[in-house]
Amino acid sequence: MQQFTGRMKILGIVYLLAILATIASCSHSVKPLPSSGKKQVLSPKLQFCMKEMVTDIAISASGRLVAGSGHKGSIFLWDMRTGRLIRILKAHKDQVFKVAFSPDGSLMASCDCGDNLMLWDIRTGKLLLRTKGAMWGLAFSPKGDLLIGRNEDAINIWKVHPWRLIKTIRSPIDVVSGIAVSRDGRLVVSADGKGKKLTIWNIYTGKVERTFAKIGSRCFGFSPDGLHLASVGGHNTVKLWNISKSRLPVFTTKYGEIGVVSSLAFSPDGKMIAIAVRVRGEDGYKLWHSGGLVILQDAATGNVLQVIRIKNPVEDVVFFRDSKTLAASIASFGKINVYRVDGIITENQ
Repeated sequence: MQQFTGRMKILGIVYLLAILATIASCSHSVKPLPSSGKKQVLSPKLQFCMKEMVTDIAISASGRLVAGSGHKGSIFLWDMRTGRLIRILKAHKDQVFKVAFSPDGSLMASCDCGDNLMLWDIRTGKLLLRTKGAMWGLAFSPKGDLLIGRNEDAINIWKVHPWRLIKTIRSPIDVVSGIAVSRDGRLVVSADGKGKKLTIWNIYTGKVERTFAKIGSRCFGFSPDGLHLASVGGHNTVKLWNISKSRLPVFTTKYGEIGVVSSLAFSPDGKMIAIAVRVRGEDGYKLWHSGGLVILQDAATGNVLQVIRIKNPVEDVVFFRDSKTLAASIASFGKINVYRVDGIITENQ
């Protein structure tokens, strides 16, 4: 039995190194970790369990609260300090697509597939308002004075206090697309048309600042300094763009040989990009039975810093404000794992 276990660990390590080699072969800018690098088994620091499939996760700015939304319409809130479930918010009748904390942690916004937007008081759990206008994307401005939502027809911008719709940017789309807001609160990015290009708008004027054509729209996000945009397009290719300067990406990494990229996130310090990947099976199709990966790339060079192998598919990944802790959702199993990351090649059995 010990020999079998040892053999499995060796196979696991070989598997991870093979993944890194595949990434390296796909893009000249990505370098694998050396085979002599330190290896360890990484277990979650915490694991939060829901009674339904996880559709989205959010972390409060203080890092104290973790929220997970579900496909049955519930929103779960946990305390990171104790690991305890604080409360379950129930008002949505449809699958909740997105949840977002206000910067001061006092409010939560949520939206579902029925185009319903709800605003909650976090301290009491009270539903403050219910309206229409957000389905696929949701984000507060950095100051918390604005809430930006995305549905099939437009990007809607509301003033939070007192609540009112102040701007609508018409942009019909035929694909599921979220939004991302720059840290200075000036820009918002989303897919446009059939999702084959990304458009950056000025939130205050509604004018287009820049477009990125033929890069796809699976997921995307601004760097903390607002100078770069990371995107996932065709062939599950991750690209980093300089927003104001070049028309060519800073670096490109193709993950199509490994699986499907389901999410990406910048670390708050801007040094890393976390990539969530649903790994393909041996036949190339069994994405829901072949595990997942969280791959950390250097945000400046694209080099792989760390690989976390998880036995179940990963759907979403979000950093805590310390840039050393991240949450990953195991969507179909109703779990959210919290990890400490340190740049060491790792394997979570």
